[in-house]
Amino acid sequence: KSIFLPNENAFVAMAVLDDQGHMVCDANVTLTVTDSSNTTTTLTTTNGEISISDECKVLGVTNLPDYYTTYKVNGVGTYVMNLTAATANGIRTILDNFTVQSQVDFDVARAGPTRIYPPVPYTMNITIAANSNYNGPVIEYVPASFVITQQQGLTVTTVADVKVLSWDAKLKKGDRISLSYEFDAPDISPEFYLLGELGIGTWKEARQWQIASDLVPA
Repeated sequence: KSIFLPNENAFVAMAVLDDQGHMVCDANVTLTVTDSSNTTTTLTTTNGEISISDECKVLGVTNLPDYYTTYKVNGVGTYVMNLTAATANGIRTILDNFTVQSQVDFDVARAGPTRIYPPVPYTMNITIAANSNYNGPVIEYVPASFVITQQQGLTVTTVADVKVLSWDAKLKKGDRISLSYEFDAPDISPEFYLLGELGIGTWKEARQWQIASDLVPA
């Protein structure tokens, strides 16, 4: 999720690729999370607080993140994540964030890949729990280079370098719905894609979603 409620557990999914797009499953990974009160928590593979998937070395379809951990959020505010991976290629760092709010109009969670094997299509699953009434489109954004599988109830339009996916939704407070779409990314590696932010009326996710594309076979 991009937005959590106080005291929820945040699941953090990560992947590490080398300069050619190969999976790196023995990186020294460090995740530093700084919360809204400026308190820092450090999670690492060395201390076992970041786990490595048994499927990390699979050059093919896996829906399990190569590296993953959980973090219990505290008070309201923005949480900054600093992810560092030390590999044979050197040290690489990426910054990201998530938000904690006391209440949300829509509680949105995604289930999808962190790392993709480009020749194969993948599915992004989105669950929406409504805390407010809403009647209108639910909007998702993906790169224009993605091929989206046609499905009933889904409209796809291309605007510049973005594909806009739209579903009509009628939500009442207390409703819970599931949406999904299948996407096929270009056979390019290494590559890095951004999805979202999902929008429901004036509400939107607090961050985009990152997907890494691993090695394309010769």
